[in-house]
Amino acid sequence: LHARGQALLEQLWTGLGAIPGVTLYGPTPDQPRTPTVAFTVEGHSSEAVARHLAELGVFVSNGDFYASTIIGLLGHAEDGVVRAGCSCYTSSDEVQRLISGVVDHLLQDVQRVVGAGIHAGSLLDRLQAFEHLDGRLAIDGRDGRGTCRHGGRL
Repeated sequence: LHARGQALLEQLWTGLGAIPGVTLYGPTPDQPRTPTVAFTVEGHSSEAVARHLAELGVFVSNGDFYASTIIGLLGHAEDGVVRAGCSCYTSSDEVQRLISGVVDHLLQDVQRVVGAGIHAGSLLDRLQAFEHLDGRLAIDGRDGRGTCRHGGRL
């Protein structure tokens, strides 16, 4: 069980860490720890991230988890962090769904910006960094538009 939890933790830590704007908190996976990760997404409330993931069937928690002093020292007293954990029944596919769900949440920013007629080049530059992560995002030139490989045009 420990080896399985460790593998899922490493997948979660590496996947979330590859997403621009995501900050991970806690010891790295090579340190003794439980397979639970706390993270924030720059410019997004922990509640908004948790709600978006819940809409995708990925259930995480958000808040300060009775560690208000530490969360405050991290600069998130008002909003808290998102917390996701792996257990003995968590699958690698479920971890990937969580990572993809965070990507989807960030893609909504691009959709809002493009929908408002604003050039989304800088957002797309940041998102392009995780095309290697799951192959779901293709950038079509510098016109501020992109395609989600799972369907739909931005």
